[in-house]
Amino acid sequence: MEVDFFITNGEKAIAIEVKHSDQVHPHDARHLKKVDALTGINSILKIVVYEGSEIKELGPGIVGIPAYILFGQE
Repeated sequence: MEVDFFITNGEKAIAIEVKHSDQVHPHDARHLKKVDALTGINSILKIVVYEGSEIKELGPGIVGIPAYILFGQE
């Protein structure tokens, strides 16, 4: 199992999966669903970054966000 980015700060973390697609689906978050159990960290922000235009809930505590939110419009 792997995620693209895993950043920690004490007992908090951010796990980020990056997809080069204009669509995002719950299946794209499959690795993020397991990260709590594998790390033992309870407070993890879980994000899938993709090329689309909508913020989407992909599962409990997992959000798909458009890349432009992080990087701005081209």
